[in-house]
Amino acid sequence: MNNTTTYNITETHMRQFNQLAHKLNRLGLNLLVFDRQNKCILRTQAGEFDSDIDELSQTFAQNPCAHDSPCWFSDRLLVSSVCDETEPAAMIVVDTGNIDSTQTPHERKYLTCIVEDWLEQVSTKDQVSRQIEKISNELSQAYEEIILLYNLSTNMKVTQTNSTYLQMACDQLTQLIHVEGIAIFVERRMDGHKELVLMAGSGFLTVDAGSSDILQMHLISELSQGKEALLDSRVDGPFKYAWPEGVKNMIAVPLGDVDNMVGFLVATNMLNKPDFDTTDIKLFNSVANQCRVFIENNHLFDDLKELFIGSLKALTNSIDAKDQYTRGHSE
Repeated sequence: MNNTTTYNITETHMRQFNQLAHKLNRLGLNLLVFDRQNKCILRTQAGEFDSDIDELSQTFAQNPCAHDSPCWFSDRLLVSSVCDETEPAAMIVVDTGNIDSTQTPHERKYLTCIVEDWLEQVSTKDQVSRQIEKISNELSQAYEEIILLYNLSTNMKVTQTNSTYLQMACDQLTQLIHVEGIAIFVERRMDGHKELVLMAGSGFLTVDAGSSDILQMHLISELSQGKEALLDSRVDGPFKYAWPEGVKNMIAVPLGDVDNMVGFLVATNMLNKPDFDTTDIKLFNSVANQCRVFIENNHLFDDLKELFIGSLKALTNSIDAKDQYTRGHSE
């Protein structure tokens, strides 16, 4: 008789349980699988005797099995936990039906070896599956990052304003990195001195223009120590620096280097994972470098435009002066 109702157990696990059950049933043994709530999610019987599910459930509720390797719970029962990563996902119970200890030590050892081999196969398959999933996620992330950088490169047109391009960079980045707020501050000369100005942003950012100078100072300090970014968080301990209320974690990367910084990119409060990591640093730096190149190209284009206009004015003035000189002599 089979009962395969799943309780947070994957279909892959159920197939593995049934494979073990098929092997044990051929030896005249019953296999029962209990979930974390001690509910029987699989019972396979060889037909030679019955296993009392209610009695076993009550027994294991009072004496839970914490072993991740096969052990004899009694002369009749061989039990083991099946772990999903580090947490027990289920418990398997091999019911031999022998209540009078008629099994020989050799038979018990053989049965233990069967379950041990099966557990090892399950563990290996789970590890391979997790590794494949991890690689797939990394490849997907890398592909999306390449698309982001490609979009930033192809949209790098001198006809765009800095604010338009930088806003596009923020919007593109928030599609990959889920944060509460993101912004780009750029230095501008105002009234004879440089000031940091908020040029683009998305979401709710607790860092405003008033605290941007302090943030830049801390960022320069981190870069001077050989770091690629400013990372600060209260996830694993107190903040390194003082931040406005509401900040849980933060990343800031420069637009330029420590000696020639034209601004910085900052994001606060990661939403889909506990904290920013080294992968985020690389992505943020790549985007910041693209933004810096665009800003510098725009400056060069503006300088070239001013030079061209200046040349035209000089040429016009020269022609006007020549005409006046010619008219004066002709009279």
